[in-house]
Amino acid sequence: MTSNIYKDCIDVKTVHKWSREFLGTTPEDNYNVPLKADPEWWSSLKVNDVCIVAGRNEVFLDDIVKFAKKMKVGTMLKFSSLSQAQIQSHIYCCIQVGREDVEFSISDGETHDSPVSDTILGFLEGAMIKTFCQWLMEHE
Repeated sequence: MTSNIYKDCIDVKTVHKWSREFLGTTPEDNYNVPLKADPEWWSSLKVNDVCIVAGRNEVFLDDIVKFAKKMKVGTMLKFSSLSQAQIQSHIYCCIQVGREDVEFSISDGETHDSPVSDTILGFLEGAMIKTFCQWLMEHE
């Protein structure tokens, strides 16, 4: 969480405070800190389709890219005869690669929670919300 620390509407100190408050005394695991899960853990994902969106200026971008890559590798392991190393060597960008059921999109010029904050502030819809709404319509 080092990219975009001066571009997003939230700061790293606050994120760490909220994270500690959310977890309380609960130990970290793959459910409450999904980025820590190995790709193999995602091979048993119980849904057919996933849409992951991120803003190019968002403070979580680095972690979201890592998360999306792990999830793509994991879901590919489920349906592929390739090894994890072979799959990872093919996934170098994460955007629109791998299995169709994990879609990952980065929206230029947007920050964390742009769809919510833009709506509240009365701004025009950005690419992130448009991508997500389109995905929802295609997966009704």
